[in-house]
Amino acid sequence: MTTVAQTIVNQLNTWGVDTLYGVAGDTILPLLGAIGEQDQVQFFPVKHESSAGFMASAQSKLDGKVGFCLVHAGPGLANAVNGLADAANDHVPLVVISGQVPQRQIGTDYKQYVDESRLMDPLAVYSAPVTSADAVVDIMTRAYHHAIAEQGVAHISLPMDLLSQETSAAPHPPEPYLSTRALSDPKTLDGAIPLLKKAQRPLILLGRGGRAAGQLVQELAESWGAGIILSLGAKGAISGQHPHVIGGLGQGGSEAATDLLKTTDLLLIVGSNWWPKDYVPATLPIIQMDVKPDQIGLVAPVAYGLVGSAEDLLQQLKDRWQPPHRKEWYQNVKSTIEAWRSRLEPEMNSDEKPIMPQRLIADLERAVSPDAIISLDVGDHTVWFNRIFQGQRQEILFSGNWRTMGFGLPAAILAKQRHPERQVVALLGDGGFAMTQMELCTASQYHLPLMVVVVNNGCMAMEKNRMAVAGLPAVGVDLANPDFVALASACGVEARRVTDPAELLSAFRWGSAQNAPVLIDVVCASPMLPHTKLG
Repeated sequence: MTTVAQTIVNQLNTWGVDTLYGVAGDTILPLLGAIGEQDQVQFFPVKHESSAGFMASAQSKLDGKVGFCLVHAGPGLANAVNGLADAANDHVPLVVISGQVPQRQIGTDYKQYVDESRLMDPLAVYSAPVTSADAVVDIMTRAYHHAIAEQGVAHISLPMDLLSQETSAAPHPPEPYLSTRALSDPKTLDGAIPLLKKAQRPLILLGRGGRAAGQLVQELAESWGAGIILSLGAKGAISGQHPHVIGGLGQGGSEAATDLLKTTDLLLIVGSNWWPKDYVPATLPIIQMDVKPDQIGLVAPVAYGLVGSAEDLLQQLKDRWQPPHRKEWYQNVKSTIEAWRSRLEPEMNSDEKPIMPQRLIADLERAVSPDAIISLDVGDHTVWFNRIFQGQRQEILFSGNWRTMGFGLPAAILAKQRHPERQVVALLGDGGFAMTQMELCTASQYHLPLMVVVVNNGCMAMEKNRMAVAGLPAVGVDLANPDFVALASACGVEARRVTDPAELLSAFRWGSAQNAPVLIDVVCASPMLPHTKLG
């Protein structure tokens, strides 16, 4: 017989889970004790539960594995909700284990009690309390299955007095087939070929869900003469300097992409649900490939849908169809791309002071490793990043649909903890950094060599500019920032402040060379984004 807490740890180990992110609390102390008795499953403590949620979400986004976090009852789970919502809205699998008050106090006004399933109801694909010691494995297995099958957040609530009880429940064996994805049959794939053949002016939109198929997309575009649009999550899947890559889509994307979408006669969407309606034609012939059937036609009506992994579908398509090269169209695509890149050059090389965000991002790209992991927080700088950063093989972590500030630093810590061999950069606005800046201490505590770049413009620039466009007074958007260099030093992190664009490249190269966490505080301007509007 083992305790419930020990059984939970054994089950996690059986599934290959090696780390739980969280904050200690009374209701999970027996489980922390069980973790401390062995060395296969570790607990990674952070300063705030939202960071634990962000890190579990980022692990799922980065590695495709189920992220796990462990939090205290009541306020612990409530604090984690922001990170859990990020995973829920970006449709990545995550399991959150939360403590709960003793069983006899559930439903009362006992301290820190909340109905946790009701708290999780808007976010979770599954939420259940463990009400019997012998049910713990069954509940854990259901949560794990739901998280994987529905690509979402599953929640387990554990009354604290149950954790020390004994149980005969044995761990559920690994089930690798859980990750099996749906795949359209060959006849369905054949039905798309006449539409592909007919297209004279093709474009491809590649999203995060198609990253692994980057090489196949590149080969298809080269054979077909198609232009490639990359969503933010797909940057690095194909080099941004490739002659078929047009850039991004939307306000921070490529105006070349917006222009070409007006004249295309077919858009092939591969693993993307990014669809900024203000930047795409109201009607457009679309073939969409997605691993989730429910995503087909969700953001825009499609002419044809194919279900499956992008790699499987594109390989089957390659085996069945040799695309005709649309030479005249490609010449149009090529000239549009070249004109767009020429227009970006003055932005990327600006010597203005305060430093322009475009110059910051261009010099950052010149300094980072080709295979770096770059974690973005939400804000004005994210849109500039999408516009300027071309990418080689880098991977980009960001909060997609939830778009929460505070994501960037915890996600970078996660990335460095999981991939110590790769360079990790956190690019943060000063507003977003303020929300989780205490995690600098976490990076210092675990000696994680990552580079934190703060875009310090002293305001919530996106909101401030939108208010200006709408003729509204700028209320609540100016920031009273601390001395970020002094703050970093207090956390045990070396830092530099940059005010001159001529110093940017050397500062980024210095930061990249350090074998310790560093912070670079860049004093920036807050220029108006292209097409800025309210909402």
